[in-house]
Amino acid sequence: SFDLKCDQAGVTLVWAMHDQYEVAAKSAQAVVNVPNDWKTDKTQEMNRQLNQEIPWFRCSDHKFEEIYYYLWSLYLMYYIDVQGGWEQEPHTQTAVNNFLGMHRYDATFQIKVGAWTGSKRKYAYGNVLTWKHLITSGNYRKSPNGIVAFADNKGTTWHSGVYGVEHSEHVLGAWQIYQHTGDLGFLRDCYQGYFREVFWDGIPSFFGNHFTVCEVLSEMARLVDSSEDVKHWQQLVRNSSKDRKTYFEQRWEANGHRHFFSGPKNGMLMTTGLWHLRSKYFPRDYAQKTVHSWALDTHDGFRGKIFPRAMSGQAMKKFASAVDHSFGYTPDTAYFTLDGMFRQGLGDPAWRLTLQHLEKYNFHPEWNVPVAPEAYTRSLELFGDQYSNFNAGKILLFIEGLAGLGYSLPDNQLTVRDTMPTDWDWMEFRLPIELPSRKNPQQLQKQWPTIRFERTQRGGEM
Repeated sequence: SFDLKCDQAGVTLVWAMHDQYEVAAKSAQAVVNVPNDWKTDKTQEMNRQLNQEIPWFRCSDHKFEEIYYYLWSLYLMYYIDVQGGWEQEPHTQTAVNNFLGMHRYDATFQIKVGAWTGSKRKYAYGNVLTWKHLITSGNYRKSPNGIVAFADNKGTTWHSGVYGVEHSEHVLGAWQIYQHTGDLGFLRDCYQGYFREVFWDGIPSFFGNHFTVCEVLSEMARLVDSSEDVKHWQQLVRNSSKDRKTYFEQRWEANGHRHFFSGPKNGMLMTTGLWHLRSKYFPRDYAQKTVHSWALDTHDGFRGKIFPRAMSGQAMKKFASAVDHSFGYTPDTAYFTLDGMFRQGLGDPAWRLTLQHLEKYNFHPEWNVPVAPEAYTRSLELFGDQYSNFNAGKILLFIEGLAGLGYSLPDNQLTVRDTMPTDWDWMEFRLPIELPSRKNPQQLQKQWPTIRFERTQRGGEM
């Protein structure tokens, strides 16, 4: 802890990190000697990335433009390219002020954000493939039922001792990257020696995603000339319409929780009950009921001063440990909850709650600037890391939610599902898509298709 006197001349404060003190100190001193040069270089590089490597976005409410680019800035500035040990590929990270790198769980949405970048070999592939080193080096756990678990995070030669199975969602992120590139080489790197080995004996469900994951693995096998695997994937998950119907019916209103999906016996109702809405097979009538009864309810549900509360108002009365209070509102819960509403076509509550969340969570009213806290306490105090890439999923709420954009180069298709807020007059996106050059098909060239939404009023009609 220290204090600095700051006058009009300003103060240069440098932060450096290295295993050897002398190297870190030397790096810091180099910046202190000519700080303006370093600031200019950093500004130019970030402007290049924000203008050339990510979807361009404008709308009629400038505040949301600021939030959008701030979240992208963090995502890009957390990129590292170590080229050593188990970190051979460039990838984003979640935090800088602790030892943690990219989390297995956080990667479920950070991989998908990377799919929207321009130079995907640099800004997308590694977010998936960096995890391949755990399976090739034998650093994983396999349960008796065949499910493979990975460590929470890792470095060049170490991994945490905390294991989990959210990486089945990584398959869907990898598939989205393929849809945005048509790169069979990348798909082959993901499937062979990685996805095939990890999921061969069992696909863990990340809130109902196992139906789609087995379908995607079947399609991957077909595309990379492993068609003999297709039958195996199709048999691994019971995926008939009857099986899916049974799966959802058995968990609907479980343990007596009205209009709630897969509620636990102990009554700790988290937003995870709404994350299942992200499945394309989730019954829409269930979705409508659970959103109306829980997402929009301010007393017992999840609609707090910021949407959503991490825990329902009903459960908050019973569960009130220090951790419960600290993580009163979190960014991942917002992404997964709101994403499901958009996917179910529940546009009006989805966009209203999205704007409410972004404005209350990611824009500070006193400072009048965007923020990205790891969490807010139940009493709305900032908590944890204040520059958290844990917020990255909300970039997708702009692109895939409010604009409803999707594209597939293999299918030569762009899809748009308009959910532009009725409070806005217009919004516009320009997508950086790499396509083979006409002069040299071996070279990729960025194209920038524009998607613009405008709302006008003529008489009494919109």
